[in-house]
Amino acid sequence: MKRLNPIFKLIVLLICFLTTISMSFSWFSRQTITNNASMTFTATIPIRCSNSSQCTVNTYLGTANSQGIINYDTSTAISFTGASIDMSKQAQGRIYYRTDINNSSSYPITSVSLFFDSVTYTSSSGTLNFALTGPTKTYKSYSSGTLATSSEPFPIVRNITVSSGSTVSVYWYFEDTSKSGTLALTKLYFCYN
Repeated sequence: MKRLNPIFKLIVLLICFLTTISMSFSWFSRQTITNNASMTFTATIPIRCSNSSQCTVNTYLGTANSQGIINYDTSTAISFTGASIDMSKQAQGRIYYRTDINNSSSYPITSVSLFFDSVTYTSSSGTLNFALTGPTKTYKSYSSGTLATSSEPFPIVRNITVSSGSTVSVYWYFEDTSKSGTLALTKLYFCYN
């Protein structure tokens, strides 16, 4: 009987090992990835919660002074009803918001997100820029049209932690580059993920 070469044995063992590993992990589902101007990740995100007795969410409108410091009117919380906002009446075509999330429960909320049910931007020449400036930072540009629907919500912030007995302020704004478009925002949802 002919004896097998040790290198051949090693190659056979390596092939068996790789086949076993790849087959054992092949049952994991893959997320959908699409290619547009850049690679983006898409996934279905269920929206189940608005407000609760343990957690309150209030959004305030901000205005920038001549030094560029933004002051928020905390005397009146605003709601988003889908009414059109004339961006030409906003200083520098920007509208500023601060959303305070207050957790009065006895345990921390580990994963909280804010979404708009519907966002519509209308402009013949500009783009709409969305910026989240705190507690995390993000910036994204959109062209005219419907930017979000109830089946594809518009994320303001995802996965932030609000500790027990504390408040987290989320700072964000929209900017119309044409300074002449209109913006409609409907139903800001607060979600436990």
